[in-house]
Amino acid sequence: ALEKARALLLKHNLTRGAVDTQDTAHAPEGIGKVEVHEDAGYSWRRSLLNIIAKNNLCTVIGQPDRKIANLFGSQSNVRSVLEMYYWILAQLPRLASLAYKDYEGYENKRTFNAGFYRGATNTISQRLGKPMDAFRAGNGRSLVLVNDARLAAAVKSVFPYTVRSRSRTTIGDGYYHGQQAGHEVTFGRSPGLQGPVKALGSGH
Repeated sequence: ALEKARALLLKHNLTRGAVDTQDTAHAPEGIGKVEVHEDAGYSWRRSLLNIIAKNNLCTVIGQPDRKIANLFGSQSNVRSVLEMYYWILAQLPRLASLAYKDYEGYENKRTFNAGFYRGATNTISQRLGKPMDAFRAGNGRSLVLVNDARLAAAVKSVFPYTVRSRSRTTIGDGYYHGQQAGHEVTFGRSPGLQGPVKALGSGH
């Protein structure tokens, strides 16, 4: 069911792209920005948001000094990213707590959790990446190219100068437990659990 939901999202983008790609002169058109503030666990949360974003035709620019992740994308895609992000975010601490409760190794809780979240996001990236790779290589190739150009133009209009950053990942027990837990994560609510979606205002 989740794969069908993502297929519908990509199909929606193809339908929209058939119209949008007729005129690429106004690159930033249709792209908005949302600021996601994360004081606790900023690094791994930004990484998780970025993984979800890039697999839903969006992109993330981080501001570590302000603990802000700037999410760029079309309104419908950004809404999908935020819903998936907050849903996954609600699951990971519970899974980390359960894993550490049964853990009998040498890592303290802080070290274990740091590795756990990295391992989980790595697995989530692999799970989300497969259908998106197929989409990019197939019918969605032209749409992806145009969308990437629009995202790049929108980012540059807000952040003219950006640098790439790399985060270090310690491969320990927590990381391996997180990798396994990443397979247990669901990507969206079942119909009976659907709740309000964080929406974007016009032009934001």
